[in-house]
Formats: sequence, C-alpha cells, structure tokens
Amino acid sequence: MPFDWMHPKRAPQQADADRRQHERAIAERARLFFNLGYSEADATRRIEEALRWEFDPGLPSFFGEVSGLVGAEYRRARGTGKN
Repeated sequence: MPFDWMHPKRAPQQADADRRQHERAIAERARLFFNLGYSEADATRRIEEALRWEFDPGLPSFFGEVSGLVGAEYRRARGTGKN
C-alpha cells in the first residue's frame, strides 16, 4: 500500500520558467552594471562572457537576445524606455 508522502502533489512545471529566470538574472546584472557606471556595451560583453562560462560548452537558446535585454534595462534605468 503506497503512502501519501511517497507521491507528493507538485505544481506542473511551466515550460518557460527557466528562461524567464535567466532573463530576470540578466536584467538584474544589467541594472547592477548600470549603477556601477559601466557602459551598455561593457555590460553586454561581461554578461555574455558570464553566460559563456555558466553554459560551457554550449550556449543557451536566449544568448542572442542578451544585447536587447541589456539595452531594455539600460533604457528603463535611464527612464527613457517603457520596458
């Protein structure tokens, strides 16, 4: 007879939850670099380098969007964007 604790009820995983978490992390890193006075280009380069290291030997599917995510965060930080 199986016990209830052997079959926990879990919420179903959302397919894009991992991607959203990484997008939030990129935005947080971009905001940190903005606050530290880094240029948008330097922040993008550093974040891309960190992702290359984190996902060695491959790259994540959202890697090509890093520049856009950093740019959106920099616009938001400057108060010039609605993202």
